[in-house]
Amino acid sequence: PLTRANSAMLAKKVSPQTATISSMEKESPTKVDAKSVVDDTVNNAVNKRDHAVSEDALLDALSLYSEMQSFPEPKLLSRLREETKELFDPMAFRMVCGALQGRLLAQLTALVSAKKVLELGTFTGYSTLCFAEGVAATRDRLGGGESSEYQVLTCEIDDKAADFAQRHFASSPYGDLIHSKRMPAVDMLKELQEKGCKFEIVFIDAEKKKYLEYVKTIIGDNDGGVKGESLLKPNGIIIVDNTLWKGLVLNEVVDHLPQDLKESCPNPSDFGDARRMTAIAQHMHRLNVYLSHSNALLEPVLLPLRDGLTIVRYKGQ
Repeated sequence: PLTRANSAMLAKKVSPQTATISSMEKESPTKVDAKSVVDDTVNNAVNKRDHAVSEDALLDALSLYSEMQSFPEPKLLSRLREETKELFDPMAFRMVCGALQGRLLAQLTALVSAKKVLELGTFTGYSTLCFAEGVAATRDRLGGGESSEYQVLTCEIDDKAADFAQRHFASSPYGDLIHSKRMPAVDMLKELQEKGCKFEIVFIDAEKKKYLEYVKTIIGDNDGGVKGESLLKPNGIIIVDNTLWKGLVLNEVVDHLPQDLKESCPNPSDFGDARRMTAIAQHMHRLNVYLSHSNALLEPVLLPLRDGLTIVRYKGQ
């Protein structure tokens, strides 16, 4: 089993040159204690393991190693994670974006030089801040510009979560980039379409059973061919969270799995209301099939990261 002791042994193999500090922490420049950074990273990763628990100890170890060798989770986000754990129930706490996933979102945003990002489902604001980090990198690289050029627009319907997120946005270096609305994702999409808004990235993490509806609206697919106005710029990206849904999507293709893998399919009742879990898994499977087989303008890659993360390139104009 992976423990603090043997994970610390892994840390000794990390070169000090791999330790970095994110620009999110606006602190005065001081000499960095590389060993301290690595120790903190290991301890934080061990503490967060309940986010991506695996029966396979090797996968746990590799996940930890991946965090150790990636640029670290900023302190602001670590604090947000811990406060979420204190104020929300354990199941809600697991809705917070994982550290590796958060670093990927920030990295992707910066890599595509995104100026505007739309997020459906804020929760406590972890992923919002990751996108804002990437947009800020774009702004800094391009030398600034009008404030309206650089935005992360997000929506949430839970008042407690929205209030919590807003406090953390205000205390972050990115408060001026984040625009939060309290409204359902469907209403937000309709409003943005009417305004003719365009985004480089749209992140979907709202009501699970409506994911497919969100995607179709985003690309302007009126139940068939693309007819409406897309919310994406050419070569824009849709990122969809939870696309493996606790592994339960496997039950939708169990007849096509090799015999030795069929026993790996999880039981829906292990995750709460079996009927609800199954229904969401079925919706998620339909979404995955649509993304991969039903629309020639979409080019998806489904990553087995945490609960499944699908990155989709939109090839329309």
